[in-house]
Amino acid sequence: MRTDANQIAFAVVRAILDAAKPLTLDIAGTQVTVAVSRDPAVPWPERGLPGVEPQTGFLAAVRAECSWPGGKVTLLVDCMQSRSRGYEGDVCLRVARGSRWLVMSDVKVALDDAADGQTVLVVARSPLIKRGAGVTVQPELNRALSQLLSTTALPIPSRGKVEIARVRLPTGTVETGADTAFLRLVLLALCKLDLADREGAAARGVPLMDVGQLGLSPAALAALESSDTEEENGDENDDTTLGRLRRRAARLFPDPTERQAALELMAYAVENAHDEKPSGWYTHDRNGCMALCAGRLLVCRLSRGWIELSVMGPISADVRATLGAEVHDNEVWKAIPGGLLLVFPVGKASVALEHLRDAFDRFVNEAMMRMRRRIDPDSHVPEVVTFLAEAVGRALPQPDLAAADLNEANEDDREGDEVTPSRDPRVRGRAPIFEHSQRSIDSLMNDVERGVIALPDLQRPFVWEDTRVRDLLDSLFVGFPVGTVVLWHVAEVREAHTIGRASEANHASALVIDGQQRLTSLFAVVKGAEVIDKDGGRRQIKIAFRPRDGRFEVPDAAIRQDPEFVADVSELWSGKRTKGQIRKELLAGLREKGREIDEAYEEAVEHNLDRVQSIRDFRFPVVDIRKTAQSEEASEEDVAEIFVRINNQGMRLGQADFVLTLLVDADEVDPPGLVAAAWRRAGLQPHGSARHDSPSLTRWAPMRSNTSSASVSPPVDAASGSPRCSRA
Repeated sequence: MRTDANQIAFAVVRAILDAAKPLTLDIAGTQVTVAVSRDPAVPWPERGLPGVEPQTGFLAAVRAECSWPGGKVTLLVDCMQSRSRGYEGDVCLRVARGSRWLVMSDVKVALDDAADGQTVLVVARSPLIKRGAGVTVQPELNRALSQLLSTTALPIPSRGKVEIARVRLPTGTVETGADTAFLRLVLLALCKLDLADREGAAARGVPLMDVGQLGLSPAALAALESSDTEEENGDENDDTTLGRLRRRAARLFPDPTERQAALELMAYAVENAHDEKPSGWYTHDRNGCMALCAGRLLVCRLSRGWIELSVMGPISADVRATLGAEVHDNEVWKAIPGGLLLVFPVGKASVALEHLRDAFDRFVNEAMMRMRRRIDPDSHVPEVVTFLAEAVGRALPQPDLAAADLNEANEDDREGDEVTPSRDPRVRGRAPIFEHSQRSIDSLMNDVERGVIALPDLQRPFVWEDTRVRDLLDSLFVGFPVGTVVLWHVAEVREAHTIGRASEANHASALVIDGQQRLTSLFAVVKGAEVIDKDGGRRQIKIAFRPRDGRFEVPDAAIRQDPEFVADVSELWSGKRTKGQIRKELLAGLREKGREIDEAYEEAVEHNLDRVQSIRDFRFPVVDIRKTAQSEEASEEDVAEIFVRINNQGMRLGQADFVLTLLVDADEVDPPGLVAAAWRRAGLQPHGSARHDSPSLTRWAPMRSNTSSASVSPPVDAASGSPRCSRA
């Protein structure tokens, strides 16, 4: 966790508030004019801000005076300290109408675990939180809100979240623009206004929007008229944590049968996590939910009417349909290839384990294996476990967080006893077993299409989100480096699959060791091909392009209707229309809409279309593992060692688990022990549930050192990547 996260967050909030300026917005067809003023600065808090150097004064709040025909409202946009348990003192952005909070974004928590050089998303939660009679219709209200948000320009990276800004570390630069961040805060607050703040409706005059046009049921409309929307700090007056948890559970799940099933599911999750690693999990009750984290990743969360459960995919369409489950895209789950966060109604809690038990158990195992540092005991709320045990009528374990370091040190002592150092001389150095080359994207894509370049038989499916594909294209467009592709040239054709698809590659002579996600992304957009995604479904990746300023975007309803965009950039490479036709039709469409097109506009369009087409000629740096003039062909032991070292220095731990199975025949028991030997040389040891008769399928975790509390160093990109494109 960064020690300077709050300091950077404070600078980000200052930049956003300083950038506030008058706006004109469109909310459901109503034009809203926003005038901006600033309150007088207030003194610096006596107790200060944790991790923030004292200033001459605190940040002045911004008043956004919003008006529309017949109505008006004043919103306050300001900086605040979080008071939520576990997040006390975090620097946050807030938008409120009077005492009613409409938007809150914890800026500090978004930066906590990011490294220098990374760009991170700062988000705000969008769902309404109802209690009392409104709980039962909350999903309906939030669906209506989601539909409303989809008609705006607000970027929605995942369900229930809106992107406020992208921040570059360690400078704290708001890459998407501080003024844009302010606009998004006000826009989100106005979209929620008539749904979340009914108490202030009369004072506003004419409503900003007609909620009757949102298609809500009579019960949902009646719930809107109640004043039972929960504020962010709604539980502060409860007497004890345990008492608050009892009341919260009743609000989360008013039906006693559904509530019991949900708590039984979470109790099972606690027992499973404890069996896997007693020092590797904790529970918390932040943000009005109850949650379990294992290996620092969320594995189970109970929220109003919904359950979130982390599993290893793919999950079949039939199971998802049975549970009414949706896949929640989240950056964090990319740390585990194949990991999914499923969201399903609480009414399915009683049958969830029947369908998801194995997939859940495997995710917990993978999450524990990726732990890099001990869990802070202060993160755990023991009353959550106490409450669960009370509800299910059996004893449940508490995590053993205090003993984590001691136990791990003892394990290292035992491992060390097995090492017998040798003093025999050995000639070991040799010439490189690889060559550097460059391949154009066009050439690589042609080999991918023919099946010459393929994936090892057990490689994971495509897991990138469309936003990362967009950023990859943008990096190529502006000439940034995007990392290196590593290919293993094999003497004999091996079992493999074509990239992005499910068919076998019978003529593969080069297997992708690093670069799968980048090659799959490019194949999907350059060839317009469907890919097999992380949950086993087929889909086509579409990225829009605006020639006016050379911007790539993931298309939403607004972008698809915008005549300035080429809705699917694949058209520029497919040959269905020439570049000239696309340019001519785009300009003609703009003129039909009454847009003024001058010479500078036409020149920019021409230049940017040329640059997009030339992406096919971009030359990828390629590392070819093969026999060279100075060395013999790489052995399977060599490749096993390369897999492990790349994985340990930059790739996600776990990818080599299934890649390395290529090197061991399925009917053998790793006779030379080369896989196990390679892992041990990298400082890894067996961990968790494993098939001990097959070392290639054994889970491996970092060995601990007696002289340091750290495990394997955090991933560092072995091949420098683009600032806007993570490694594949």
